[in-house]
Amino acid sequence: MQENTLTSITMLIEISEDEFNSLPEEAQNELESAYTVNSGILDADEISAELKRLYVHHVTNSILSDLAERFSLNPDTLKNLPQSARSEILIQYENNNGYTEMYHIIQKCIQISSLNDAAKLLDTTASQLEEKYDYETLAQLCGAYDMMHGIESDSTVIREMTAVLAESGGTK
Repeated sequence: MQENTLTSITMLIEISEDEFNSLPEEAQNELESAYTVNSGILDADEISAELKRLYVHHVTNSILSDLAERFSLNPDTLKNLPQSARSEILIQYENNNGYTEMYHIIQKCIQISSLNDAAKLLDTTASQLEEKYDYETLAQLCGAYDMMHGIESDSTVIREMTAVLAESGGTK
C-alpha cells in the first residue's frame, strides 16, 4: 500500500498506523479497496463514513471471535446475536467490565434464540412477546419449544407454550 493511501485512511478513520497495521490483512485490503474505489466518487465525509463502518465491522468481528473462543462457542453464534445484544457486549468489553457480564448477556440471548420460531408457531411476533413477558417466561417458552418441536405435533407444542404463557400471567 502506498504511504499516502495509508495516511489518508488512518486520518479518515482516526486511528494510528500501528492500529491499522494490527488489523488482519483482509481488513486492511478491504479498507484500501474501499478508499481507492470511492475516492473519485464520494466526498471526504462519505468516504470517512464508509471506512469507519468497515473498520468498526472488522473490529467488532474480531472482538466477537475472541469472545467466542474464550467461551468455547462457534463465532457465528455471537455474530448472529441481535444487534442490541452485540452492542451491549461490546460496551461491556470496552468498559472492561469483565467476562462474567458478557457471558450472562450471551447466555440470555442463546436461551431465547428460538423466540422467533416459537412466536411464529403461536401466530404472533417475538416483539409482541417481548413487550408482554419477562425474560424468565420467554426462556421457559423457548425451552418448551426447543424440547418439543420436531418431536411432538405442532398442536401439542402450541398447547405447552400457551400453558407457559398462561402460567406467567403476562406480567413484565
